Amino acid sequence: MRTLMPVRFLVVAALAVSATVGTWALAGPAGAGASITCTALSGQNGTFGSPLIVSGCSGPTGGSGFTTAPLTGPNTFTWAGGGTTTVSFTLTFPRRSKCPGGALEASLRGNVTVSTGQASGITGLFTAKVCVDPNAILSLLPGKRMRF
Repeated sequence: MRTLMPVRFLVVAALAVSATVGTWALAGPAGAGASITCTALSGQNGTFGSPLIVSGCSGPTGGSGFTTAPLTGPNTFTWAGGGTTTVSFTLTFPRRSKCPGGALEASLRGNVTVSTGQASGITGLFTAKVCVDPNAILSLLPGKRMRF
């Protein structure tokens, strides 16, 4: 029986190591499946093809990015840090807007459909609460973030 004890120890140690390595492999590289936020949105939604700028962004975005109007989904964001993120979403309009100055509030909710390049780890849900003023100028609802 004494000769089996070292063998059992080696088998248990080998299983523990392989389970740990397997967990690392399943988890993927650091930052995979990253969720990012942006603190600001600006631009005019009424002019087809005009740039809509997002800034104060976290993660592999380089801090900012842009898409083109109209913001109706799907939209592709091109990041300053390289790469793109395409989102598909639906728009809903709450009965009572929380936007300042009588601006219309729109809630955007959907998913990241694809991310490329430096942004390839951006996946998951996409949400934003957007204010649209009478001149179609966009901003985020004060205190809210755009989330990817």
